[in-house]
Amino acid sequence: MSLVEIKKDCYLYHSRNIELINLVVNIFFDEGKNKGFKEFYDLNFIEGIKKRYRFLYEMLNELQNKGLELLEFIFANMGSFNYNEKTGLLINDFVSLNEYEKYLLDMNPETFFHIFFGKYIDENSIKEALQDSCKLTQLYEANSSVSKSFLGLKTLLDNREMFIKDFFSCATSLQGTEFDNGLKYIDDILEREKDKLTKALQKDRPLEMSQLIMGKTFRNRGPYNKFIFMPSVFLPFKAIRFFYDDQILIYSSFKSEMTRIDAVNVLKAISDESRLGIIEILCKDGPMIGKDLAQNLNIATSTLSHHIEQLKSSGFINEERVKNSKYYSVNTNSLDSFIKYLSELLKQKPKKI
Repeated sequence: MSLVEIKKDCYLYHSRNIELINLVVNIFFDEGKNKGFKEFYDLNFIEGIKKRYRFLYEMLNELQNKGLELLEFIFANMGSFNYNEKTGLLINDFVSLNEYEKYLLDMNPETFFHIFFGKYIDENSIKEALQDSCKLTQLYEANSSVSKSFLGLKTLLDNREMFIKDFFSCATSLQGTEFDNGLKYIDDILEREKDKLTKALQKDRPLEMSQLIMGKTFRNRGPYNKFIFMPSVFLPFKAIRFFYDDQILIYSSFKSEMTRIDAVNVLKAISDESRLGIIEILCKDGPMIGKDLAQNLNIATSTLSHHIEQLKSSGFINEERVKNSKYYSVNTNSLDSFIKYLSELLKQKPKKI
């Protein structure tokens, strides 16, 4: 673990446990944009891991955040394993994976899933759903975004211990020289990241700086006591944010330019009139909930969900949950990269013969 103070109430943090969770999620998330593990691992070895943990693969791809939900237990201030009296940070990090796994297995199921799903579903509802299939149906209908399917949610609730054990078994099997080299990469750039963030925070507040990194405007704006920035080599997304009393922003340390394949995926995503309409509305009016988007486009919410998934897969749309509502916005980083790519492509001058 590494903690570096940037300025008052702003910190850089790095953790072996968190990187292992990022890594497990990354290798199983086929649509992940940042495949940093390929810099360190033999791909045949990774394919072997994916075959060995088939159940884990299926479960992770059912979940909204592909398993990064397990980070909720580190950031939800449920304990004080890594309490720092000087900074006041309450990060529930663990000395080892074994300690982390035991902590989760010893937790009662309703508390586990309450935290796992970001505390949006109350424990009593989960407890009832674990005992009554009708209650489970009601829970899913009220919170369908937590899983791609009802069957996926039921399988996860029925096989909690297997899910946890498989996840940590997989994480353990990924430790070694390759993983240590990935950690060394982060250690080597921490000072550079500190300098970069220090300069950026001279003109922008921490919340605005976080928005720039994520390429979105936040609906959940605090206030937060402290801001923790976490560069990652194995995170499958550009960035992901957790917020409680403090805000934690994990972001990929690999700077990736838009490729031809990325551009093709974006063009496919916006080549539909409704999807282009979604982009147009969000660019013009800002973040919006699905119901309002559907009304603006005069389409059913089920049809909108299909279009949103297409846009999210291309990395063009952000999603942020506020209580029981989901707000959608255009990812300005992706938009800028796409415009830059097309501009450079179309302005190329033919070579003289």
